Amino acid sequence: MGMQSPREQRGASSSEHHYMMCVLNNAINILSIVNATIPFFVFLLCNEQFRHMTVMFLKVSIVAHL
Repeated sequence: MGMQSPREQRGASSSEHHYMMCVLNNAINILSIVNATIPFFVFLLCNEQFRHMTVMFLKVSIVAHL
């Protein structure tokens, strides 16, 4: 328990805290994207008409970009 130098940062101003907040923020964003797409994929698996419409949409989108 020595004296810490005035330049040593601790707590919320430390670079470790900043790095961990960036990692946490990115993880939350990725999980939010996954969470938002779950209903789409469940419906895609369960509904034949929706699958057909999705395939047609993708075909049109791919042809439009060529």
